[in-house]
Amino acid sequence: GFSAGVAVIALLAVFSLARGVASVAAKDVLGKTVAKAKRGRLSGYAESIAGAVTGLVGIYLTLVPEVQRSDGLLFAIIAAAGVSWLLGAVTFLMLDEEEGATEGGRDLKSVLTGQIDLLFADAELRRFLWARSLLLSTAFAGPIYVAFAQQGTDGSLATLGLLVVATGLAGTLSSAVWGGLSDRSSRRTMTYAAVGAGLLGAVVLAIHAALPQVLGSLWLHGAVLFVLGVSHSGVRIGRKTQLIDMTTAESRAQYVALSNSLIGVVLLGSGVVIGLVMSWSLLMALAILTLGAFAAAFACWRLEEAQQD
Repeated sequence: GFSAGVAVIALLAVFSLARGVASVAAKDVLGKTVAKAKRGRLSGYAESIAGAVTGLVGIYLTLVPEVQRSDGLLFAIIAAAGVSWLLGAVTFLMLDEEEGATEGGRDLKSVLTGQIDLLFADAELRRFLWARSLLLSTAFAGPIYVAFAQQGTDGSLATLGLLVVATGLAGTLSSAVWGGLSDRSSRRTMTYAAVGAGLLGAVVLAIHAALPQVLGSLWLHGAVLFVLGVSHSGVRIGRKTQLIDMTTAESRAQYVALSNSLIGVVLLGSGVVIGLVMSWSLLMALAILTLGAFAAAFACWRLEEAQQD
């Protein structure tokens, strides 16, 4: 009831805060410990491993009969995730990192003023934030495709399992490729990934209009999630590499923090709007996100090459 809802929201807030801090710190450490021409590949390899683990969970949900599944499976997955985060913490503690500056501390007002000044002073940062905001369309599209799969199929755990397999397989097969491409041009990586997401949306809309009889095929929905997973993987690796490579060791943490904060605000606002549109029409929401993906591709193409020395 109410108590459970409050507890879930509170825990999600703690989780989101931890992710925000980890995002800033991890990008800062990555920039200081890994050479510029290898950061994209490192991110790609990491996502490939994560995709493989995700795919294994999906295979289990797909192949094991429902009567043989343990009721504690969900709790086991959450516990495994917790152990993984703890192992990640231990791994980060083992990294050799030069101590940062401790002088020049500022109060909250000074920090906020500095962030605002940075935003107005750096035109390329503003272009990157605009592109990253538009790239949220690839993230919002996922729930819509899952909803289409639930409407067209029985919505069982086996169905969920196949969709998880498709997403995990997409990350496993494509992340290393996207990572290598990002080390050459993260701007192009984001562009190609956004174009892929836009074309996928256009194809799905066309299928709904011209071939609604095939929407009951679980394999169709799995293929759609696979293509989206490939595109979203490129978006994530490309934007991370772009942000790290366009900054210096001195400015990286500040740029990442500002980017995450502003994208969080955009995510809240656009999430409300897309949620309202989804409650009215999933197809209309998908059409908007498809246009957003193409707009994101154009915005990414206009960015400067971050990999040039």
